Amino acid sequence: MSINCKVSDIAIKKLNEDDDGEVTFSIKATVARFPSDDGYGDDDKNVSIEIQGIDIDGFERISIFLGGKVPVGTTKTLTQKETYYDGDFDEITSWTPKFDD
Repeated sequence: MSINCKVSDIAIKKLNEDDDGEVTFSIKATVARFPSDDGYGDDDKNVSIEIQGIDIDGFERISIFLGGKVPVGTTKTLTQKETYYDGDFDEITSWTPKFDD
């Protein structure tokens, strides 16, 4: 995760669920990219954003990476299609960006 990004408007859309509870879903997030204080890495357009699905008790149930080109000074929506295999997808109550400091 690049510290010079802001992640907002995370949304999930369930696309399919089979009889075993396997869920195919799409996730999207808006990513705004800002210049870094020292200018280091500002010429690299690629970003990777980690989004975590959290249950009601605050535990991470799934972690997803959204990647794409977001040049400095722009805002883009990144999307990804994923499959969740554990059958308890509906126990995820929130989706938040995960920042590694």
